[in-house]
Amino acid sequence: MLIGCALILSLFFQSRPNTFLCLPFVIFYIHKFVFKDWKPERRVRGWGIFFIPLFLSFIPLLVQCYLVHGRFVFFDSSGATAFLSGNFIDYPGVGFDSNLLIRFQKEHQMENLSPVSFIFQQVMSDPLGFLQMIGRKLYFYFNDLEGASNLSTYLYLENSKVLPFLLSHFSLFSALGMMGVVLAIRNREKIFLLHAFLACLILSVVLFHVVARFRIPSAPFLILFSAYAVGRACAWWSRRQFKPIAVFVLVFLVLFYGLRAPESRTKIRYVDYCNWSYAYMLEEKWFDVDKAETYGIKCLESERRINSGWGTTNATLASIYKLYGSYLIQRQDETADKILRYAFTIDPFDSELYRMYSDFEAGHDNTRSAIRYLQISRVADKMDAAPLQSLIQIYYKNNSDPGRLLAALKAVLPMEKDPGIAQHVNNEVRRLEGLLANKNNWVKTSAEKARKYLFGGKWLAALEEYKKLNAFNASDARLLVEQGAAYEGLDDKEKALDSYYDALLVKEDNPELNKTLGNFYLSAGNLVLAVLHWKRYLETSPQEGEYFLIQKRFQFFSQQLRMKSLEKQIFDLSGEQTRALYKIYRNMKVELGP
Repeated sequence: MLIGCALILSLFFQSRPNTFLCLPFVIFYIHKFVFKDWKPERRVRGWGIFFIPLFLSFIPLLVQCYLVHGRFVFFDSSGATAFLSGNFIDYPGVGFDSNLLIRFQKEHQMENLSPVSFIFQQVMSDPLGFLQMIGRKLYFYFNDLEGASNLSTYLYLENSKVLPFLLSHFSLFSALGMMGVVLAIRNREKIFLLHAFLACLILSVVLFHVVARFRIPSAPFLILFSAYAVGRACAWWSRRQFKPIAVFVLVFLVLFYGLRAPESRTKIRYVDYCNWSYAYMLEEKWFDVDKAETYGIKCLESERRINSGWGTTNATLASIYKLYGSYLIQRQDETADKILRYAFTIDPFDSELYRMYSDFEAGHDNTRSAIRYLQISRVADKMDAAPLQSLIQIYYKNNSDPGRLLAALKAVLPMEKDPGIAQHVNNEVRRLEGLLANKNNWVKTSAEKARKYLFGGKWLAALEEYKKLNAFNASDARLLVEQGAAYEGLDDKEKALDSYYDALLVKEDNPELNKTLGNFYLSAGNLVLAVLHWKRYLETSPQEGEYFLIQKRFQFFSQQLRMKSLEKQIFDLSGEQTRALYKIYRNMKVELGP
């Protein structure tokens, strides 16, 4: 019996270390009631039979925790964070929000205090406020509110036809349970261990932070005491004792009503919608891109009510459109154009989206546009080698100028991880450098001539010179910018943009050019590319001159873009389409999460 008791307790303690609070009461109970008539020698043997299996059974999980975390962890790695996050005066009484704790610590200069000092300072500075915080935690522990942690009960209720009608109010059992505890104490029932377990399980949550799932271990004990309370009421009814029944019903109604969930706290969090969207993308059994998009939109709409800036973008929703866009591109469906352009507005800084759009354009023989979006992809993420690799392939396929080729190869070389390919690229760079070295003097002479035409307003003559010399230019971004200016003089904005993006290929950290491109796209009504280029400008420009003006512009227009109304793009997918999407999903590098 003692071995069985020890192993059951071991599993109980390992499920949540806070429940160790019950151990002293278990020891007291065994000593007081089980070993009551045992001789000392037998007691020593009994304690050995109890403690040795109890502690030995901890070893496998402790070893696993050590291997996972690289240090000794007593089943739970959260440590002081779990304690501090629910024990500061501003704690609302339910939930877990590390940002609230960080804000409180900064405001009261308590960032580096130990848990004991953290609590002691609060008790000394505001004892009443600290007691009120404990009271809030107790209230929300017994409350009907299901404090969300990893998931939201209310989202399940919103999406289920069955759950709303089930008798699942926690306050029903907590109200009856508390009444049962009082009645059991009043009637001197000999149930010490039940009282001890319930009290310890409540403390194991209230001493830390209150969320719904932490209350589950106490639910069976509350149900037992609820049954006891109802049993007493039935006994009074059978004996026609209506006065205690009336008091019983009145107290129950007061508690049940008083412990109802505050409406302001039953709102579904944006992260719950994000998790729900994420869930529809995890397993083939539940895979549903249509529903994933629906909840991804709800996630973004809810999240931007809290944060209208670009602090975080919705990776899940953007990835859903990448997945669907990839499916449409494979089937050469023209809808891919609309889907990917819409996805740009969800996450303007996702380089893969622009690369996918380049693939779409290449599939329609729009080589110029394909090159443009590969260059934009590189602006979005300069550490992503994929757009450069695709760009080089297009350049070779179309026999591009050696200057263009060399600029792209020099940009991709530091990012190439395969030694064999890196060596091949390096050899090609040397070959092209040798070819261009023979043209250095000619390029300098032609540049002087081209600038003379440019500054004299002779756009066509200047352009002819710039086109010839830039064919062998892989190092001077100014010459490409000047070529773009010549195209602008001839009112050919598309070719001017081609030259400007070639200049960014030669010199990626070019704040002035990024600022100019951002302003151009704003005038053209393309907010996506405007905020993308302004972001690159803010990352590379010194904080002087127009920096703060562009910063305000970036914040204003990125907020405008983020707050635009969201519309569903994916409808009525067939089973065959869903299966095809899942096959693509398994092979794609899809970033999921809020």
